[in-house]
Amino acid sequence: LGFYNESFIPTSRGFETYTGYFGDQEHYLTHKYDRTQEDANADSHYFYDFIRTKPDNTFELIAEVEGIANVSSAEVFCNEAERLLEANKDAGAPMFLYMAWQNVHGPP
Repeated sequence: LGFYNESFIPTSRGFETYTGYFGDQEHYLTHKYDRTQEDANADSHYFYDFIRTKPDNTFELIAEVEGIANVSSAEVFCNEAERLLEANKDAGAPMFLYMAWQNVHGPP
């Protein structure tokens, strides 16, 4: 759904937490949006797009956080899933965990 406005982000659409990226892609290791734009001086520009939501529905940029920077997104997603499962193991209610793997395939 993207991030046109906050009503489109996952935590505004029924999910309690979200870890991932908002754009159509980001590098699995550096977490940079890798469709760079070159300016008039041929300098490339990029931005980070790897976030985690907070309980108040705000989010933090985690691309450069210790333990996440230069760590494969697959490992980050597994660690986050493990954390969520551990935190909810005694909840006494069903839990839905959706994991969309970034590393399954690449464009042709």
